[in-house]
Amino acid sequence: FIKTTDRSLPDGGFISVQADVTTFKSIELELKIKNDELEASNSNLLALVNTDTLTGSLSRREIINQTNLRLFNYNSDSATTFICVIDVDDFKKINDEFGHYIGDKALKRVAALRHDFSCIKHFGRLGGDEFLMLVNLLEKNDIIEFFNKISDFLAETSFVVAGEIKNVPITISCGGIKINKNMNSFEDLYNDISQALIVSKSKGKNNFNFIQL
Repeated sequence: FIKTTDRSLPDGGFISVQADVTTFKSIELELKIKNDELEASNSNLLALVNTDTLTGSLSRREIINQTNLRLFNYNSDSATTFICVIDVDDFKKINDEFGHYIGDKALKRVAALRHDFSCIKHFGRLGGDEFLMLVNLLEKNDIIEFFNKISDFLAETSFVVAGEIKNVPITISCGGIKINKNMNSFEDLYNDISQALIVSKSKGKNNFNFIQL
């Protein structure tokens, strides 16, 4: 690489000065490559932190972060947002009967809800067989219809088990709450939503229980 610089002379003319900048350009290119690699590594690390490695849904940290952002940035659209906690019914029974491989596939099937229902804006795994999702609906009563739809979606689940296709119906219990401007953080609401989930379980599972604060 040759850098050319034109310099003016007192008599009105100019002189061209040329310098070999090959070494400088090589260092500059090497630094750019290193920076690009660092940015890619940081992006991959961020993706790992924000994603649940098994299900591909948001990690516990990120889904709680997204929920808190929605509460903090409350607006007219937020008035139609529901925070829902999902628990897979009898998950241990699925593991015991079909094996942990099928149990993992069942969790992935639940996480696939985020792809099949556009009203789910954020979906993440809290841990184990428990998930958290933010759902935007038009009316309060629509939440029951929505739960029935996702229940039907999960009930029609089949996996290849020991070389045979077997129906492995998945049922879930769910506790939900509609957000309002007085809510500050998911941490403050978690106990209330958990109690709603417990009520769902006590009703025979495969139920949704909605609370109003």
